[in-house]
This record gives sequence, structure tokens and C-alpha cells, in this order.
Amino acid sequence: MGAPCSLGEAREPRPGANPANKTSAGKRLLMSRIREYLVVWKL
Repeated sequence: MGAPCSLGEAREPRPGANPANKTSAGKRLLMSRIREYLVVWKL
């Protein structure tokens, strides 16, 4: 249970790394994280 959470946190980009693509990157990260949680719950 703790593995996907730690992986998601480690995959997070550093704050202020890409200010131009902050919104798009945030949306992608959010969607990918939601998909990961859905897969984990299904398993």
C-alpha cells in the first residue's frame, strides 16, 4: 500500500521547475496519480 504513494511522491517534479507548464504538468500528474490509485484499488 505504501509503495505507490511513495512512488507518486518521488515522481512529483520540483516546485518552480517548469513555471510555464505548471498547470498542464499538474493536471497530468493528478490524472496519472488518480489512475495509479484506481489500478491499485482494482488489484
